Amino acid sequence: MTTQNRRSMLQLGSALAAGALSAFATGSGASASGKPLFAMAGATIPVVGSDPVFPVRRVY
Repeated sequence: MTTQNRRSMLQLGSALAAGALSAFATGSGASASGKPLFAMAGATIPVVGSDPVFPVRRVY
């Protein structure tokens, strides 16, 4: 078994990470062309002391 130094391990890790990112960057476009299964109402949070509401993406 050969010994691995830190430099070769970092080079291998960066090459694997670049390959993984390039696979996601190309994308298949399947989700962009599809339509949603059901409609979702937008989530909003009321602003204290006024009538308008603030749109949000997630409510935790």
